[in-house]
Amino acid sequence: MLSLIMPGIRPNNWARVYDSIAKSTCRDFELIIISPYELPAELKDKPNIKFIQDWGNPNRCQQLGLLQCAGDVVGAHSDDAFYYPGKLDTVLDEFYDIVGPKKAVGAKYLEGDGSTEKVHQSYDYYKLNGSEWTSSPLFSDDWMLFNIIFMNREYFMKLGGWDCQFETTFYGHTDLAVRAQNDGAIPVILDLDLTDAGHMPGRTGDHAPIHDAHVEHDHPLFKKMYSEGPIQSFISIDNWKMAPERWSRRFK
Repeated sequence: MLSLIMPGIRPNNWARVYDSIAKSTCRDFELIIISPYELPAELKDKPNIKFIQDWGNPNRCQQLGLLQCAGDVVGAHSDDAFYYPGKLDTVLDEFYDIVGPKKAVGAKYLEGDGSTEKVHQSYDYYKLNGSEWTSSPLFSDDWMLFNIIFMNREYFMKLGGWDCQFETTFYGHTDLAVRAQNDGAIPVILDLDLTDAGHMPGRTGDHAPIHDAHVEHDHPLFKKMYSEGPIQSFISIDNWKMAPERWSRRFK
């Protein structure tokens, strides 16, 4: 079974996200939503939805979701992105074809704010050393981002999940990519767009807390952590307890 973890603040999108998952895979799945806001009425009777109420930062929230997963495959999701029909099954077919616990299978995505045409990116776009925001001399040039990745739950838990020193899911995923590939995981990134995602540049819309955390906290922390070795692949699965219960950037 597939477990999808979704920290969210946009309840108006959640039913559409759920429907897009159901149209993208024929396999059994559960959607784990972590949010300070209540489930919308149309989702309350869905037996494959788990809901956790929490006011922490998005990275802490997805770690809480990980602890409630029942599936053998785990992935994370954003509540402003919607799956293309049938594409999840393409990714999962690839996942189950690979042997070994350290497998990591991902895909590409389309992203934009509607002002310009969304672009199918090259593989270089998904490389850790392809951007100043995610690069380090410690990283192999072959190492990839884990923006959309599916992993074996037991191995994910062994790595310790996401490091909740980071506030944003972007850097949570990026740090996970570093630790997993340092441990020998070799990701397979399929050349297909799995989701259609929105984008709010800078501090526009409801994005200001994410933007500020990304620039002011997570980016400097990531650069400091990976300025010199060694890289630590394994962390405590309970590291979420060190993150504040209430994320003050969004909830005063």
